[in-house]
Amino acid sequence: MKRWIVPSLARRIVPSLALQACMVLAAMAGEEPKTARAPSDQYDLIFFDEKRPVLVRLHVRIDDKPCAQVWDEFLQSLFKHLDADGDGMLSLAEAEAMPSPQDLLSGSTFSQAKVNLKRVDVKPKDDKISLEEFLTFYHQNTQPFQIVFTQAAGNSTETLNDALFKLLDADKDGKLSKEELANAEALMKYDMDEDEILTADELNPNRNPANPFVLQDDTQPEKTMRPNQPRPFALVQPDEKGKPWRQELQNRYGKADGRLKGKLLSRQDLGMDEATFALLDKDKDGILDAEELGHFTERPADVELMIRLGQRGGNEQVEAVKGDKPAALNAQLRSGKPLQMTLSLGTTLLEFRCKETVLPMLNAMIAKQVASAQFKQLDKDNNGYLDMDEVKAANGQPGMEGFAAAFKQIDADGDGKIFEKEFIAFIEKAFQVQAKAMASRAVLNVTDQGRGLFDLLDTNQDGRLTLRELKQAPNILAAADRNGDGFLSSDEIPRTFQLMAHREPVSGNRFGKAVVVVARMGGMGQQRDTGGRGPLWFRKMDKNGDGDVSRREFLGSQEDFDKIDADHDGLISLEEAEKFDELVRKTAKKE
Repeated sequence: MKRWIVPSLARRIVPSLALQACMVLAAMAGEEPKTARAPSDQYDLIFFDEKRPVLVRLHVRIDDKPCAQVWDEFLQSLFKHLDADGDGMLSLAEAEAMPSPQDLLSGSTFSQAKVNLKRVDVKPKDDKISLEEFLTFYHQNTQPFQIVFTQAAGNSTETLNDALFKLLDADKDGKLSKEELANAEALMKYDMDEDEILTADELNPNRNPANPFVLQDDTQPEKTMRPNQPRPFALVQPDEKGKPWRQELQNRYGKADGRLKGKLLSRQDLGMDEATFALLDKDKDGILDAEELGHFTERPADVELMIRLGQRGGNEQVEAVKGDKPAALNAQLRSGKPLQMTLSLGTTLLEFRCKETVLPMLNAMIAKQVASAQFKQLDKDNNGYLDMDEVKAANGQPGMEGFAAAFKQIDADGDGKIFEKEFIAFIEKAFQVQAKAMASRAVLNVTDQGRGLFDLLDTNQDGRLTLRELKQAPNILAAADRNGDGFLSSDEIPRTFQLMAHREPVSGNRFGKAVVVVARMGGMGQQRDTGGRGPLWFRKMDKNGDGDVSRREFLGSQEDFDKIDADHDGLISLEEAEKFDELVRKTAKKE
């Protein structure tokens, strides 16, 4: 039997046949019934910092609605369409078309997974499935908001960090002085494309042969964190049994003294202020027992953020929640570019970002083309249709499991033959449903970026180092020198966690609350946006778009450059260009 090969692109954009082609996206439009569950946009995240646990409260919204509401609206519209006779209940025959939770979330390959209807029809087991039973089943097996952990293989950030340290540490004492940081401009010799911009790749010793400090292999793809590796974050589920994060709090912050047996925690152990601790310490004995600790999230959060995906109505993607009383750590938040918020916790940084990666409907056209190519490969006798024998021949091959089981649903006219038009129509309808499902959920991808000197130097967080940022390198010493000795050591560089919210489909063969593997997300920096400001000559000369004109970019003489460069730092800034241009205009007017 010839092996059926499904291209990686096809596996991503062609959804599971088990989603059933009868679910037409058009039926999802219009007014939807209200869910019995009150939707909420609030999710609590516990970060296990070295010194204390931090309660982060996220409000996650899609198209300015709570993501739980958006997911419920999708499920309700799915129920409405499956209810072919419109009686408000699903018969067992109608329920046969219910997609399994795995297929609903994976969106990758054909599947033969079936829903066990006995698990759905639980009350009163009348061979009918109500909307309440339908929603309960999917609420128990899917989540509108999910946290996913990844970690870069080879610790590429650590590799780059160590290399940068060695490049700047001229006296090789393991520390960076202000004088050594002032020499950071010398790193421009690793600017391979000579654009006066340094990227991480250009400084990476494993990718740039000019960098002598080859440390380790970081070319492998990003992978999931090991199951037995302690998680730095815990997403609190409202109906979670056992509250596993409670044990994690006890293990991490319990003292090895007389309280070890009960793992009881004091206010000092948890780093809490008196007012917050008093809310949890119900018996006022100065110690939180296991039961009291279980209410850890039932208090004001340490930091509270709003995350918006999709249409935002002019609001920021990530911003601090403005309430009557700001969260305790909101003052330690700073905004950056692209739209993000960074929480500074001493030697740890939490970067909250958003990324819109929902598959565009344009991919439906690609899905149609792939489906057409697949049909031609399956049609072995070239008679223009597929019979059951041809379908069965492909059924057991990778990526086509369950194909035969869907034969009757693809065969729209019931003539025992699947024509190309029927096959493509089935794929298109299923793709639309899958795209709607993808757009109705949110995922928070957490990546441990390690300790990064590059990130400290990259003051505007655009993923590249400009001449100005290198010239300003000594300025990072004041903020990063934790012990006040006048030097920057590697352990003083903050460890960074990137928390990226997006609507990209979760990959892998697990679903719901499970940890799965996703591809690393990120991107190259963008040019500084000057808003079209500045004289025309300034904008033309600024070839690399970093918002400055260097001596190399400047087309005039050194004398002219020095006149414009008022602070004599070797760069003409936007402000200096505008000031000089205004002076020239005034002089010309007088003459």
